[in-house]
Amino acid sequence: MSSIKNAFAFALSLTLLFIAFGCSGPLKVAYRPAEGVPSKLKEPLRVSIAPVADARGEADPRKIGKIDATIADMNATKLVLSEEPARLVEKALSEELKAAGFIVSGAKEADLVLASSIKSFRLDVGGRDEVEIAIDAALEKSGGGAVWTGTFAFKKERYAGVMGNSRGTIERLVNGALSTALRKGVNDMVAALDKPVVNAERPSKDAVEAAGAGRLVISSVPARAKVYIDEVYYGLTPLSLDLKPGIHDISVSQKGFRDSKERVSVRSGETTELPAVLDKE
Repeated sequence: MSSIKNAFAFALSLTLLFIAFGCSGPLKVAYRPAEGVPSKLKEPLRVSIAPVADARGEADPRKIGKIDATIADMNATKLVLSEEPARLVEKALSEELKAAGFIVSGAKEADLVLASSIKSFRLDVGGRDEVEIAIDAALEKSGGGAVWTGTFAFKKERYAGVMGNSRGTIERLVNGALSTALRKGVNDMVAALDKPVVNAERPSKDAVEAAGAGRLVISSVPARAKVYIDEVYYGLTPLSLDLKPGIHDISVSQKGFRDSKERVSVRSGETTELPAVLDKE
């Protein structure tokens, strides 16, 4: 009889622990692409996905928001994912790029490199749920030079309804916001890549001279820093591009380092190199 009681007590303890952990544990999001057919490349391209940076500055990178309303099967005041959003974004990007006709590969085999940084990944649960995702991204040729730059973005407010929220509704809201943001951005990327000018060969020196442009080559230590030319974002270092002759204001920046700012003269038919060494803040 005592053994039956002990077994029952043990099972009850496990059940209570499971309930307690389930109610206060982190939220797991299994990425599912948005409905509909994504845009597809005319010809497949190999792309490497650089590790996604998280620029939100959260002490706990898994935290994505606060909870100020009742969630049926969750007892917590902050919303925490089971993995860092940056890792979730990397997996989601891989799925979206494959669906669009890209071949996701290592950096050595890739024609293109996709670098991205999370500016916002937030879901606040309250009287009205507020979800916002913003991820800066740049697609570059493996040898340097931006092909596409943009932001994967989604923002929405909603009322949970009389039934309120549960883990399931919260998970679907996060997944839906991320999949919508990535799908739109990847579709824009495909449209840019399929323009004839994107795959054209680099112009010869004679062609550059005839057009009156000059070549600017920017490198940085550390690499993969953001480049702004005349206050316009052009991509990540190393970067090589043709510009109109004249004086240009160049700003090279990376989180955790002081910006490097220079005024550079670009001359018609000539190549100007700008190496930038960034000092830590």
